[in-house]
Amino acid sequence: MKEEQNKIIKDICKEFGCTQIELAEKLGFSLSAVRQWSSGDKKIPNYFYKSINFIREVKKLNQELKEKYNK
Repeated sequence: MKEEQNKIIKDICKEFGCTQIELAEKLGFSLSAVRQWSSGDKKIPNYFYKSINFIREVKKLNQELKEKYNK
C-alpha cells in the first residue's frame, strides 16, 4: 500500500506540474496530510480523489472553452 500511495501522489503532482507543498495548498489540505498519504502512514481518503477529479473536470472544461472561443 505504501508504494502504491506514494506513486498516486507522485503521479498527481506530475500531472498538475506541482510539488506536494503546492498540491496541498491548491487543494486546501495540510502538507502533513499529503505527506502522510504519500508515505502510506494514512490511507488516502475518498474526498482527496473527489477533489482531484473535480480539478480534472474543471481543466477539461477550461480547455474546451478555450478551443471553442479561440477559433
